[in-house]
Amino acid sequence: MSKDNLTQELLKLKTKVENAKTKQAKAKGALEQILKQIKKEFGCKNLKEAEALLKKLKEQETKAQQKYEKALTKFQDEWKEQLEDEE
Repeated sequence: MSKDNLTQELLKLKTKVENAKTKQAKAKGALEQILKQIKKEFGCKNLKEAEALLKKLKEQETKAQQKYEKALTKFQDEWKEQLEDEE
C-alpha cells in the first residue's frame, strides 16, 4: 500500500471516528433529556424506576379494562332483559 493510500485510509478512519463521537454525544444528550422529562413528569430517578412504574401502570390498565368489560356486560345483560320484558 502506498503512502498516499495509507494516508487516505487513515483520514477516512479519523472521519468515521469523529462522526461516531458526534453521534454518541447526541445520543447521550437525548438520553439525558428523556431522563429529565421522566423525572419531572413521573418522579422517577432513573430508568429502572421508570420501567417499574410502567409495569405497574400497565397492570392497573389491564385490571381497569377487565373491570370495565365486566360492568359493560352486566349492564348490557340487565338492559337486554328489561327490553325483552317490555316487548
